[in-house]
Amino acid sequence: MTIFFTASFDGKQKYQKQYDYIIKAIQKTGVDLVSPELANYQQNLRPSEIKKYKDPKILHYEAIRRSIDLADAVIIDVTYSNTHIGYEIALAAANKKYVLCLSQDEDFSNKINNRYVLGAKYSELTIDEIIEDFVAKVNKNILTERFNCFLSPAQTSHLQSKSISEGINMSEYVRELIDRDRKG
Repeated sequence: MTIFFTASFDGKQKYQKQYDYIIKAIQKTGVDLVSPELANYQQNLRPSEIKKYKDPKILHYEAIRRSIDLADAVIIDVTYSNTHIGYEIALAAANKKYVLCLSQDEDFSNKINNRYVLGAKYSELTIDEIIEDFVAKVNKNILTERFNCFLSPAQTSHLQSKSISEGINMSEYVRELIDRDRKG
């Protein structure tokens, strides 16, 4: 499993110690970690892309976007929030990646209503357990099983219209029905 971790560059001066212990907690789980903090987040760019984006800022954000696309999940320290962090949360959630928003001040899960966005208030004493729980949840929910079935034209039409009205694809609609039934 690959996890992408990021945090506000503007918050580095104040929160670098916290960023470091989040990184250590992630590394303890044995996942592959990609992060601007580790300077390995540009490894997924092709040489042609590196040449294409001559502006270092554009290259930086393209590398972050690509890293989010390729990761199985994303962890973001949102203690020092800014527009870039919000964009990265939205980008990951839109790509149906689980996102853990960590903050020393508040639990963001109460602010963002999205099945892929989780939040936790953390401290140096609680970070290991929070990260372990998140990695276990992501491992449990990564879509690895393929299931094919036959539907009648009427069933397909109904499924298509319901998924359109919900603003999701048909496969996701079926997964949501199953999840609702399981919680039921």
